[in-house]
Amino acid sequence: MTSGQPVKVPLDGSSLTKVFSYVDSFMPALSKYMSGDGGRPEPHVHLLCGQAVSVDKIGSSVLVRVTVASQRALDDLHAADTAVSSTTE
Repeated sequence: MTSGQPVKVPLDGSSLTKVFSYVDSFMPALSKYMSGDGGRPEPHVHLLCGQAVSVDKIGSSVLVRVTVASQRALDDLHAADTAVSSTTE
């Protein structure tokens, strides 16, 4: 939802922060991808520790990066890729 821009996650231990929403973000993007109205959605998020860097600038300068992927989103995206490629052939 941040279009590749970094978001500072509060380190307050008493609250939860959602970093990936399968239902609210991924599924609508996947539907648009399957209908040809959008690009291929990302099934993962990048967590950068201690640095504010936009996603398009992630490279060797990032000291700590963790990529977290939703297995359900990966599976659904693979199925969508197969369906999309079969309709374009």
